[in-house]
Amino acid sequence: MSRILKNFCRATHFGVAKNRHRAYATGDIYSSLDGDNFVLPDETRQLLELAEAQDDWFLFHHFTGSWGDGSSGRVSMPMQVYRSVGYDEQFMPRQYDEMDVMLSAMCTWPDLPLVRVRSDRHGFSGHRSTAFWNEVRLTNPVIELDPPRRRNPINPKGVDYVRQDAAMEAMTAFNQGLCFVRNAPTPALREKYHKLAIAGRHAVIDALPRDRVLGTLFHASDNPAPGEIAIAASDVCLFACMKDDETFLQPFYDHYKTLGVSQFFIVDDGSKHPIREALPHEDVHVFHPKVGNFVTAKGMWLEGLMKAYLDQGQWALTVDADEFLDLPVKYPDFGALVAHLEETGHDMAPALLIDMVPGGPDDDGTGFLERFDHYIYADGTEASDDYAANGSVKWGFGPYRSLSWRLDARYHAFGTFDSLRKIPLIRTRQGRHINQGFHTLHYTDGTPDPGSEIWDTDLVLPIRHYKLLKLFSEAARAQMAAHVLDADASPYHSRTTANIARIFGAEDGDQVARILSLPSRAYSDNLLRMLDPRAFLEPD
Repeated sequence: MSRILKNFCRATHFGVAKNRHRAYATGDIYSSLDGDNFVLPDETRQLLELAEAQDDWFLFHHFTGSWGDGSSGRVSMPMQVYRSVGYDEQFMPRQYDEMDVMLSAMCTWPDLPLVRVRSDRHGFSGHRSTAFWNEVRLTNPVIELDPPRRRNPINPKGVDYVRQDAAMEAMTAFNQGLCFVRNAPTPALREKYHKLAIAGRHAVIDALPRDRVLGTLFHASDNPAPGEIAIAASDVCLFACMKDDETFLQPFYDHYKTLGVSQFFIVDDGSKHPIREALPHEDVHVFHPKVGNFVTAKGMWLEGLMKAYLDQGQWALTVDADEFLDLPVKYPDFGALVAHLEETGHDMAPALLIDMVPGGPDDDGTGFLERFDHYIYADGTEASDDYAANGSVKWGFGPYRSLSWRLDARYHAFGTFDSLRKIPLIRTRQGRHINQGFHTLHYTDGTPDPGSEIWDTDLVLPIRHYKLLKLFSEAARAQMAAHVLDADASPYHSRTTANIARIFGAEDGDQVARILSLPSRAYSDNLLRMLDPRAFLEPD
C-alpha cells in the first residue's frame, strides 16, 4: 500500500470527494474505488506488476465489462497524472467522472497507455465515447489484461441501472458534453459537443424531482424553502444570472420593482463583491451554483430555480443585469401585461434588444441611465443584402429583418451580427426550456421552436441594453477585451467571443467615434414602446 493511494469514495458529489487528496496525496499510484468495493490480493498484485512493467506510466481502468458490478468507477494512474488532471467539480454529482479523468489524461499525454480488462465491452465502448475517440483521433496505446479473481461489491446494481433512472441518464449526457467540449481540439467539435451538454441540461431539468433541484444544482443557502414564498398565479418573478455587475444592481432592482416584479431569483456566478450584500432585500434570493459553468449551465441554473419555486403556468421573466425591459405604454405594470396575455391566449412575449448610446460625446457626470438615453435608428433604409442573408438575422427575424436592421447599432458600427431578438417573458411548463441568451425557446415535448412568426404582433417589449456602456470606459473596454483574449478560455460562445473581440479589442481607438457618428434618436420618443413590427414586413 505504500506505493498506492487508494481513494475510497462514498459521497454525494464524486468529483469533489475524489479531489480531496490532490494536494496531500503520497505514493506513486493513485487508485480510486467506491466504498462498497473489495480489493483482493490478486488485483493488487496485478496492479503492482503492471506498474513495474510500465515504469509507472499507464491508465488502468479496472472495469470488467459488466455495468453495475462496481468496477466501472475503479481506475488507477500515476500520482502525477491525478494531481495534474483531477476530477471536474463542475460535473453533475455523478456519472462519467472516471471516464473524464482518463480522456483528459489521454488527450494531454498521447503516449500514456490505456490499460483495460479484456472483455467484449469496455469503458469507452458507448456510442458517444466511441465517436469522440474517433473524432479526436486518440493515438494512445491500448493494452488488455486478463481479468483477475475479484469479488462483487456489497450492493451490486443491475445492468440497466442507469437506463432505469432518467435523472442519471441526463447527468451522463451533461457530463459527457462538458468533458468533450473541454477536450475537443477544434471549434467545430466544441460546438458539436456543446449541443450535447445543452440537451443534457434540458433532460436534467425535465427528470429531476422538484424537491431535489436546489440541492443538486446549488450550494446550501439561507433562502426560504420552496413553498415558503407566496407567489400568486398572476405574479411575475425575475430570474437572472450575474457576475461583477455592481454598476447595474441597484438601478436594475429599482426598475423592475417599479414595474411590479414580485420576487427576484439571482444566480451569483462568483462575483467579487457578493450580490447578496449589494441587494439585501427580502424579495431578492441569491444562489451559488455548484455544477456546470456559465456557457453550459446558465439556462439550467435559472430553469432549476423556476422549477423549485414556481408552479406550472406561473410567469417568469429572464433578463441580464444590463437589460432594462420597458412595457408598452398601455400597460402600467407586469400584472396588467400578463392579464392581457392570458386573455388573448398567449404564453410568451417577444422583445427587442435596443443598444443604448449617449446623445453626445461629453460626459456630464450623470449616471448611465441619464447619459445613455439615445438609440441608433437607421431611418428610411432597407436591410442590405449581406445583412438579410446572415443566418442569425434570417433565423431571428425572417421577413421582419428591417426591424432588426434599423436598430442594429453593433452591426452599423462594427459589422458584427448579434441577435436583437429576445423572448424574456414566458409561462413555465414541463418540457419548455430557455435559451442561453434568451433569444428563443427550446422544447423536449415535440413543440417546434418559435420562428420569425413571433413578430406578427403589435405587442413587443423593448429592452434597453447597456452593453456599450463599457465601450466608453477605457478600463472596462480593456477588461472586456481580456475576457476573449484566449478564445478557448472565453466564457462566451464562439460567435459572441469573436464579436466582443471585434468591438472591444480594436487597437485604433475609434470605437466610440463610430457609435457617435451613427444617426440616433432620444429614447423618450416612445416609438419603441408603441411598436408594430408588421410595419417593417418585407416580402421574401
